[in-house]
Amino acid sequence: MKTVVSKIGALLLSIMAFGTAVEARQGSSLINGVEVVAELDKTELLVGEPLFLKIRVTNRNAPLVIGNFIASLHFPEGGDIEMQVQPPNELAYRYQAHEDPAVFATVEIGNKKDASTHFELPIIYERKSATGYLFDKAGEYVVSVKIWHSIMRDQTRTFTEIPPTKITVRTPEGQNLEAFRLIDGKKFALALQQQATDDADVLEKFQTLAKKFPESVYAPMCAYVAGSSLTLDSKRLEDGVALLRQFAKRYPNHPMVGNGVYSIFFGYHMAGNHDRAREWFYYLMDLDPGHRLLREENKLAAYYYFGRLEEVQNRRWWMYDKPWALPREMPTGAQVQQIGAEK
Repeated sequence: MKTVVSKIGALLLSIMAFGTAVEARQGSSLINGVEVVAELDKTELLVGEPLFLKIRVTNRNAPLVIGNFIASLHFPEGGDIEMQVQPPNELAYRYQAHEDPAVFATVEIGNKKDASTHFELPIIYERKSATGYLFDKAGEYVVSVKIWHSIMRDQTRTFTEIPPTKITVRTPEGQNLEAFRLIDGKKFALALQQQATDDADVLEKFQTLAKKFPESVYAPMCAYVAGSSLTLDSKRLEDGVALLRQFAKRYPNHPMVGNGVYSIFFGYHMAGNHDRAREWFYYLMDLDPGHRLLREENKLAAYYYFGRLEEVQNRRWWMYDKPWALPREMPTGAQVQQIGAEK
């Protein structure tokens, strides 16, 4: 009896704690001249629809460039994103996506004055869900986020917080319902969360959905994941490139457009077509200069651009004689694989 009472009490306390949920969906901090803005990209979803956590770090007037922002951008224990989710009529819990608690690597950003770097993290998969999706039933969810970070390599940890935010989830209808039926299952949700798959059935369903139901809320992420996965197969590289180009053209404001372009660049590099890789790398720099992988710590970015900054800032890549030899060595296979994992 005491156990039942304690569970009821815990549920009531959880509801009370999240009872002041708002629709702000954004939080910000300004520490030592570094601005961090965190945002949930929407507050109304259909069942199974992706939600994105968007983080933008901007150097407003930091005294130093190095160490503007350091954090481990992972959801489980050991990561620095502490996201609480309360499903309808349930207790709130810490969301951990597809990962287990671990000691995660950190990312360090060194933005120059007025420069920004942004990150987009999908919030899709839930291993405890029968369908594999976090938002697996209609109703009102409450989500809060606290991102712990170090600014200017200060030993004192700081954070940026999104207050408890109401997320309204509705049942899909019409073409959205038909589309979701194609990807209703754990392996599909996991592939969307991981942003990659080598499962032939998952790839086929994602491509079918993107082609047959392009106006559905599920199509953009399916197209992106299918295209990015295909670019890792040298035999299907051009199929992946075509899908990602169509994705970027059809959904130009989608959070994953920059990642899609990077996937094209990465695919061409892995296939040994360095001329085409360079073209797409420079295209990404023009399209999305704040992309999180456009930094010298990324070995490929250093190879294609940052290794010869003084020279390339005065001339564009097409003004060089082939093969555009760089002063740095080509990244090793292990380094390239690590970069691929960052995507």
